[in-house]
Amino acid sequence: TETTSGTINGNDCIELTLSQGTNATSLQLTLSDQLYRQAKIDEGNRRLKKKIENRCKSNS
Repeated sequence: TETTSGTINGNDCIELTLSQGTNATSLQLTLSDQLYRQAKIDEGNRRLKKKIENRCKSNS
């Protein structure tokens, strides 16, 4: 039982490092994707703010 648990742990470690590696690359992709989307959202929000500010100015 000691040897089998040892091999199981070894396999788990290998699987962990593999999954962590793939997660790291996918995380990097999603992070840059999120940053890009956030930039787009910020841009849209800025335009909305300007529109709203202009409306308020013209109303007053």
